[in-house]
Amino acid sequence: MKISNLFLYSGQIYRAIIILGSALILTYFFPKTLSLKQTFKEGEIWNHPDVHAPFDFTYSISNPEINDSSSQSIKNLTNIISNKFKLSNDSIQQLSKEIHSFLQTSDSLTYKQKRAFSKYISLKYHLDSLLIKQFILDSLINKNSSLGNHLIPKKILRNQLIIQRNERIDHEKFIILNTLKNLRIKTKTFRWFTLGGFFILTILTLLLLLYFYKNFYQSAFINNQELSIIIFNFTLTIFLIFIVQKYLPFLLYATPVIILPIIIKTFFDDKMAVVTSISAFLLAAFGLYRPFEFIFIQTGASLAAILIIKDITNRSRLFLSMLKIVLIYTGLYLIFLLIQYGGIEGINYYIPLFFAISGVLAIAFIHELILLIEKIYGIASDVSLLELQNTNNKLLRLLAEKAPGTFQHSMQVANLAESIANEIGADSMLVRVGALYHDIGKLKNPKYFTENQTSGVNPHDKLTPEQSAKIIIAHVLDGIEMARKNNIPERIVDFIRTHHGTGLVYYFYKKALEQNPEVDESKFRYPGPNPFSKETAILMMADSVEAASKSLKNPTSKNIIELVDKIINKQVQEGLFNNANITLKEINKAKKILKTKLKSIYHTRVEYPE
Repeated sequence: MKISNLFLYSGQIYRAIIILGSALILTYFFPKTLSLKQTFKEGEIWNHPDVHAPFDFTYSISNPEINDSSSQSIKNLTNIISNKFKLSNDSIQQLSKEIHSFLQTSDSLTYKQKRAFSKYISLKYHLDSLLIKQFILDSLINKNSSLGNHLIPKKILRNQLIIQRNERIDHEKFIILNTLKNLRIKTKTFRWFTLGGFFILTILTLLLLLYFYKNFYQSAFINNQELSIIIFNFTLTIFLIFIVQKYLPFLLYATPVIILPIIIKTFFDDKMAVVTSISAFLLAAFGLYRPFEFIFIQTGASLAAILIIKDITNRSRLFLSMLKIVLIYTGLYLIFLLIQYGGIEGINYYIPLFFAISGVLAIAFIHELILLIEKIYGIASDVSLLELQNTNNKLLRLLAEKAPGTFQHSMQVANLAESIANEIGADSMLVRVGALYHDIGKLKNPKYFTENQTSGVNPHDKLTPEQSAKIIIAHVLDGIEMARKNNIPERIVDFIRTHHGTGLVYYFYKKALEQNPEVDESKFRYPGPNPFSKETAILMMADSVEAASKSLKNPTSKNIIELVDKIINKQVQEGLFNNANITLKEINKAKKILKTKLKSIYHTRVEYPE
């Protein structure tokens, strides 16, 4: 394949690499063991959830019929050891208990286990010689030993109930639970099939997410940076869950996984946050011991976070929102106990504390993580948008000084666009910042734009229509260049790039037609692209209408209504909004708001008869 062809498929190649990489990372860190993490003692009440066997396994228990002879055999063995190596009575009793416990709580004794136990005994009782290790090892391995004959192997089948909540732990239950606690998945075939299945499941989950993005969020599907943010946070969340489950399982609910939906909501929107976070929690649950509880609690809390958290730029509001989420976490936990176990008698009172720790950690790290993502990927969140809309920023201050007319135009457009965004459910802060920066390219030649011509001199009078159009069109490319030099995020650059779309510089094109009917139209057309989001479509409408309204000699209510309808209807007819996810109903709402706002700006009144 030629290198040029690789560039054609670069998007597909990148998506394949990121999916494969994420699947490999998560599969590598997928918990390799399924064991009980609770502490328990024989004779106590089991206050934890019901335990079912995660897979088939065996355990060994003493045969009650020959229990006395078994105990005698162990006693004889310890007496031989004590006589040979001169142990005290206390040591003899302790050694007897340890051998008995070792034999009874192990479902099958491998050579390696017996050798390790022998070494442990020799070190513990200060019998530091090869003789003691070999003596105990030979005694335990001997197939003819009566010790092994006194243990009855029993099998537990997959999904078999081992113990119920509030049930007393008798001797046999204690042995089964101990066996399960110490059990490791030893069968290589089973392990590889498990990991292989999880690897395939991860790839399928990510492919489904990509399909969702392709249909509903084309920008995230096409833009490698946006896709990287989503997959990075998706993978990081599951990775964190797996690490905590492996090393600190009791702190699982203290893990601030609630950050995932908040970040996706911050950079994108609510619907994407819901789908992405639920997919992550469902996938992570396959590596957890109590998956249903985790899915129920985390999914409910994530949906609450998406609905409750509106503004992460205000720390006090964020704190109050997180407090509500912690209470919801606790409520969901209690509801789960009620549904699953018919009461809350066995509640773990540390769990609400862990939820609170999770909330505190989320507040502590959310802003830093967002800023880190912005630095790495050059994308804007509400945190940076808040800073960018400050008119004391370098570019906006320069615009106010060198092109005051353009600055005032941008402020008016920002107000109009923000009002429309609030009405039709778009990102109002994003569209406001985009409007403030959309015309910064005019800084290069400010006097060639009518709003900055205060002296009455128009430099276009000395130029041909083609030359004038070239200067006017150049402000788009100049704006993109200036924005990137000043580290303006790409989400804002999109507004600069699309605010004229592929429209015509109609004034100079008409002037050129008068001189030459066969003029090349392409020389008078902006390079585009056309708006590809609801926010960029709003800016195009607000910008064109606000600029045209300045040419009204008599801005009456009727004239304003006709102007707004004429401009926006023409944009719709030319297909400038075809790539934007904006409906005709939303466009009509935008027209209505523009008419109302412009009437207010020009103070139009009802014309009374003389």
